[in-house]
Amino acid sequence: LKSGTVVFSSLPEDDEATATVGILLGKVQASLVETVPAGITVLADMSPDVAEEAISMIPVARAVVVILSPHTLKSTQQLQVIYNAMAEEVACIPVSTPNFRFPTQRSMQDLRIRFAEEAS
Repeated sequence: LKSGTVVFSSLPEDDEATATVGILLGKVQASLVETVPAGITVLADMSPDVAEEAISMIPVARAVVVILSPHTLKSTQQLQVIYNAMAEEVACIPVSTPNFRFPTQRSMQDLRIRFAEEAS
């Protein structure tokens, strides 16, 4: 991951999320190429080990576009991307797909418990 790149993060196994990345890139890629010399990185196009390394480099990204799809909040990778971007104050641009459901207070509590268990 190059410093200053724009990162697109989505679940590779989610067809809706993959299509969303493709549509977005089709619409913005030409202008991004002109304004972002470091280029574009699509995490879903990477092997899992390379994507993991790229996620650790999120702090040097110019911006992160996170595609929110039905299983985003169950994906450790997606949550790491969101966390890394927000923790380092990297511009984080959420793009919600039609089937994404915003979490309830209960589901957020479950998510906190899950992370606490994984951390220990």
